[in-house]
Amino acid sequence: MLKIICPNCERENQFQSRSNAPVECSFCFEAFNSNIQVVETAEQGTEITGLTIIYQITQQRIEISTLHKVILGRENFGQDVFSKIHFNGKPVVSRKHCSIEFKEGKFYLLDEGSLNGTFYGVNKLSCKNTPQIIEDKSIFYIGEEAFIAQINFKEAIQVEETIAKPKAEERTIKLYRCNDQNCSGYESPTSFDVCPSCGAYKNIIPIYE
Repeated sequence: MLKIICPNCERENQFQSRSNAPVECSFCFEAFNSNIQVVETAEQGTEITGLTIIYQITQQRIEISTLHKVILGRENFGQDVFSKIHFNGKPVVSRKHCSIEFKEGKFYLLDEGSLNGTFYGVNKLSCKNTPQIIEDKSIFYIGEEAFIAQINFKEAIQVEETIAKPKAEERTIKLYRCNDQNCSGYESPTSFDVCPSCGAYKNIIPIYE
């Protein structure tokens, strides 16, 4: 879908293709000039740009890219968060606890032999099992600590282009005529504010060649 935002009334004029672009605003009838900008809004696709996991107690966020496999742990990726999680004075998260990897368009979660386990819902994961696909807005547990997985998608973009419209044919003004209904139609080769014939003020129209 394409749209032109009217510079006069600021309302959106939507249309399907450049071949049927409007030449004037359908709301205020303001004519669009040849340099009017056309905005194309691309629909949000399914391109994944990353994964954010959010620790539910502190709301701390860990950003994970799609570029390589990430090992999570108190001495690995996310250690600023994981190293501070303790229970009865003991660390909950192992040094090398679990991993997240992006492949074939999906994120996968796998336990890496941790002491307190990695859980997806009620299912305990194991390094011997098939990696668990991570769904958007799902909850998983590192030990008993809850994290929400938020998959990040490429945002919709706006592309601004200019539609080249043919310029209006330039015409030469031949005369100026009084347009007052009580006037006999006074004409002059130069513009005038007050009609010498009927006294009407600024009520003239141009007459083109």
